[in-house]
Amino acid sequence: MTQTDSQPLMERLVGVSSIVEPFLTLYFTSHCNAACAHCIVESGPRRRGRMSIETARAAIHGASLIEKMKLLVFSGGESFLHAPEVLELCECARHLGMKTRIVTNAFWAKSPERAAEVLELLARRGLGELFVSFDEFHLPWIPPERVLNVFRGAGLADPVVPYVLYCTVVRASRSALERVSSSSGFAWPRMVAETLEAYGFPVEKCVPQPIAHEIVAKLQGEARERFKREMVRERALIAWQDLAQGGRAARELRNEFAGDLVGGEALAACPLSGVQATLAADGRLFPCCSVWTNWPDHGFGRPQTPDEFAGLLEAMREDPYVRFIREVGPLHLVDHFRNQGGFPSERPTNICHACESLLANRSLDQLRAAAREASRADPP
Repeated sequence: MTQTDSQPLMERLVGVSSIVEPFLTLYFTSHCNAACAHCIVESGPRRRGRMSIETARAAIHGASLIEKMKLLVFSGGESFLHAPEVLELCECARHLGMKTRIVTNAFWAKSPERAAEVLELLARRGLGELFVSFDEFHLPWIPPERVLNVFRGAGLADPVVPYVLYCTVVRASRSALERVSSSSGFAWPRMVAETLEAYGFPVEKCVPQPIAHEIVAKLQGEARERFKREMVRERALIAWQDLAQGGRAARELRNEFAGDLVGGEALAACPLSGVQATLAADGRLFPCCSVWTNWPDHGFGRPQTPDEFAGLLEAMREDPYVRFIREVGPLHLVDHFRNQGGFPSERPTNICHACESLLANRSLDQLRAAAREASRADPP
C-alpha cells in the first residue's frame, strides 16, 4: 500500500524497525562483583536477591510455548556467581529446543588452564555461546588478564564453547569513530582497537564479528565447520556496542555523551521492545533488558506458571506503549510530553535515554494513553 502524509503516524511507520526474532533474557541475579560505571541496569556488589529456580523454570517453559522464541540469555548481574543453577537452567532450555547464551565478565578465568576447564564444562553442558564483556568500564573491577585468559584457554580446551568478546564503546569524540587498520587487514573503530591494546590482545588474532558472519555465510559443508572450529580456537571474535545513557551511566558518565553524534538514534524505533522479553531477579516481566527494568512499577506482572508467562508475554508485546516504542520510537512521545509542559528539557542522546526520561516522569497508564493518541493522530 502506498503510504501518504494523511495516514496516522503508526500506520506510516509500522514495519520500519528491523525484524528481530523474539528471545528471553533472565536476570537470574542483580548481584555482581563489579559496579561498572556504564551499567544500564545498575548491577553491583551491593545488589542482592536472585530468581528462584521455580520462577526461572516456569519462564523457560513458557518461552518455549512462543513461536520463534528459540534463544535464552542469562545477563544482568554476574551469572557465574550462581553457576550450578544457571547451567541447570541452560540444560532445561536446551531440552526444550532453545539455544542458550551466558553473559559474563570472566572473573573466573584466573589462568588459561582454569579458563579451558570452564570452557570445556560449558561445551559439555550444551551452552550455545558465551559473551564476555570487556571495556574501559570493567577494567577497575576485573583484571584484564581474566579476559585474555578466555582467549588463551580456548586454544587449550577440547571441546570448547563458542564465545564472543563484547566491548562497549564511548563515542564522545569524532576520533573515536575513525577506523584504524590492523596487521590482519581489518579496520577497527579506534576505541575498539585501543581497548584491545589495553587488554593485551594480539590484534592480528582478532576478527570483527560482522566479518566472521559474512565469511561463514559464504562457506558450506566441511569448510564452514572447519572455519568455525578454527575461529573459536585460534581467533578472538570481537563485537561492540555504543555506550547508552541510562542507569548508572546517566549519573556517572554524563560528560561522555555527545548529542551531535548519537542523538539521531533517539529518533529510531526500538526493534527489541516487547521482543526481548526480560525477567528481572524479582520475577517481574519487562519488554526489554535495558533501562525499563529499573522501574518496577512499569513491569508487566510476575508470572508463576508457563501458561501465565506465555499469556503475559503476548499481551505485553501488543501493549500500546510497548508497540509504539517498537514501531515508532520514544522521541515522538518525549516531544509530546515536552509540549504539554512539566517534562525535562534535556535532549535524549539515544533510544535508551529517551525511554528512561519517559519511564522516570510518567506512569505506564499515561504512556499508554499518549501512545494511543499519537497512533491515531495525523502526522504534522
